[in-house]
Amino acid sequence: MAVLAPRSMEAPLIRLRSLDGRTGWMLLGALWLGTRLIYLLNVMLGHHYPDDAFFLYAQRFSDGLLPYRNFPVEYPPLGMLFIILPGLLHDGPLTVWGYGTSFALEMLALDLLTLVLVIRLAKGLIPGDRTGLYSGLLYTAFVAASGAIAQKFDLVAGTFCVLAVVALLRRRDGLAWVMLVLATLTKGYPLALAPVFILYRLMEGRAGYRALYEGLRAAVVSSVAVAIPLVLVTGIQPLIHAVVYHVDRGTEIESMYSGLMLLGGRLFGLATFSYANPADLSRDILSPLNLVVDAIAVPLGVLLIGFLYWHFYRAIKARPWERDSALLRTSLLVLLAFMITFRALPGHYLLAVLPLAALVRFQGRRQVIFVLTLLGALLLGQLETVVWPQLLDAQWIGILVLNLRNGAILASFGLLMSGQMQPLLTETKALGQRVTRVLPKTSLGWAVESGIRSWQEMPTPFDSYREKATSRERIAPLSAQQVHLMQQRSRII
Repeated sequence: MAVLAPRSMEAPLIRLRSLDGRTGWMLLGALWLGTRLIYLLNVMLGHHYPDDAFFLYAQRFSDGLLPYRNFPVEYPPLGMLFIILPGLLHDGPLTVWGYGTSFALEMLALDLLTLVLVIRLAKGLIPGDRTGLYSGLLYTAFVAASGAIAQKFDLVAGTFCVLAVVALLRRRDGLAWVMLVLATLTKGYPLALAPVFILYRLMEGRAGYRALYEGLRAAVVSSVAVAIPLVLVTGIQPLIHAVVYHVDRGTEIESMYSGLMLLGGRLFGLATFSYANPADLSRDILSPLNLVVDAIAVPLGVLLIGFLYWHFYRAIKARPWERDSALLRTSLLVLLAFMITFRALPGHYLLAVLPLAALVRFQGRRQVIFVLTLLGALLLGQLETVVWPQLLDAQWIGILVLNLRNGAILASFGLLMSGQMQPLLTETKALGQRVTRVLPKTSLGWAVESGIRSWQEMPTPFDSYREKATSRERIAPLSAQQVHLMQQRSRII
């Protein structure tokens, strides 16, 4: 069974014994039900519906039009399925309220399923959380802090990703790669986890080759099973457009680059402003620095993710007994690295990493800091929606909140990265100091297990029982009776 945390680790974040058992489960149920009910009512009564594009896609599909073939879309096929499915559950004309409510119920059902999965997965992975209660509390708090569960479908990719990683840990490679294919068909960028999965198996040597072959075979079969019918119905060109679309998109206002460009515009007097871009259905930034961002965004992402691949290889080579926790952390780091370097970073993107984040563990204070930092990033994302008009007008309050949110996301990434690198740095420091370890004396049991047989020559310790017995025989004096018996025996002979 894979273990993702040291056995000496206490329950994460809080050490309240009273939460173990019935009280803790009641708290988890109340937290999930209360927060999710608020978000459902926010859709039904507050009229905060999903994106307008979602409703238009569902409406066109209910009218008999097919995505990709009859109208262009920007999402992968499985993502489109979750968008248009709520539009089928209605009587009469499709309304915005009916679609928004159905979509929210769909996502909340998936959220509940993901919570159950996180709890069950934590039982077998984390010794400090044998009931899964604390992982469930972390996941519930993370999603509640994001505020986007009822309007976006990014959690679908997060559910598939956590299933893929845990299935790989449990040597169910076929299931792992199928889940990774489904995550890729939902959002696209989980494909970046494929090299991590391959390295994880290749480092096992021959033992991992067959498992890797079975996993890749399952990935190819599942991809072909989806791609062939889709191409026959829609053609190849619309699918290519759905991919190229993201390459040519502008710099979205919530990205890391936009926050810096808005800040630089206010500090140095650069002409920087936002505008509605109908080509990518978002608010983009226009600045003299756009050319620089266009030139560095893709190479920066490739370099950062490539560095994570190399570091993962080093980690599992130097410390193979920690390969399971390294797989989980590196998977989370790769997804975050893509989001950080991509030219769009809306708050709902983080929904895709929250199931994995709920299973990450560190020793000591680092765990608390990581959880609080990630919660801060999610809550600042909600605050950003409050100051959204000021952000569109490039006012100081909007720029400040955006950069604080982006800074918290970067801090979460940095904590993960430093926690992943710390064992290697500690080991390198120990080697640099040339620390030598005194090996214990060889015991008989170890010698037999190592292949040394009883007929082979083995060194006898100086203070062995045979040495002591021989010494006692030489030193002990003979009694008078023994001398008399020896004399009688010599006479007879």
